[in-house]
Amino acid sequence: TTEKPTTTEKPTTTEKPTTTPAPPAPTPKPTPPGPLPPPEQGTWSYTENNITCIVVQFAAQLNVTYTKVVDNSTSLANVLLNIPANATVSGGNCSANSSQQWLQLSWPVAAAVNNLTLVFLRNDTTNNYALQNLNVSLDKALFPNASSSNPIELSHGVEWQTPLATSYRCAAPTRLNMTAESASVVAALTLSRLQEEAFRTSPGKGFSAARECGGGDVPDAVPIAVGCALGGLVVVVLVAYLVGRRRSAARGYLSM
Repeated sequence: TTEKPTTTEKPTTTEKPTTTPAPPAPTPKPTPPGPLPPPEQGTWSYTENNITCIVVQFAAQLNVTYTKVVDNSTSLANVLLNIPANATVSGGNCSANSSQQWLQLSWPVAAAVNNLTLVFLRNDTTNNYALQNLNVSLDKALFPNASSSNPIELSHGVEWQTPLATSYRCAAPTRLNMTAESASVVAALTLSRLQEEAFRTSPGKGFSAARECGGGDVPDAVPIAVGCALGGLVVVVLVAYLVGRRRSAARGYLSM
């Protein structure tokens, strides 16, 4: 007998289950920056040959409007900047033989550095000193799409006439309109809780008696002295009245 050949059955294949891809997650929108907080007050000084000739203290905010260019379209943009309280003193001059002293503050932005320089001038004829110039240099990285690729240079002229050996103080905000090298920039610097003194010769870093802003060249020690003098005058008048009353009583009558 001839055996029938065996046949091999084809293996069954299992189909892979079909999966539906999940929809892509929505891209979160960038969070817009919040309002700029108020600037913090900083205190800076410059010392040379063991003499601290300049001490300044303030909180400062810059408001800069500049021209930007995007796709050949020109428009205005605005940037608010706080000068940090931890800005470092990067330079200065305390020369006693010069009528000019200065102090420079610096703070970083990206890979560059911003600067604010205060220049003071002494007048030996009037025995006063004043802020001669306030200069600010800001890196272009702070101003996206600016029409100019140069740093923004700002300056302000004479302010704060003050007698020597006296500090200048102004708690209220003081707005200084800045002059820009570029016609496409308008800027203002607001200083608050300000006190400054230059051409110091006394030891330590404390401020001398202050001239208040808007009060003329009258330091705050003068009203105290006037008050003491008036108080003394009242005491003298009262003593004279009591002595006169006692003498009148001794003569046998009382004057009212």
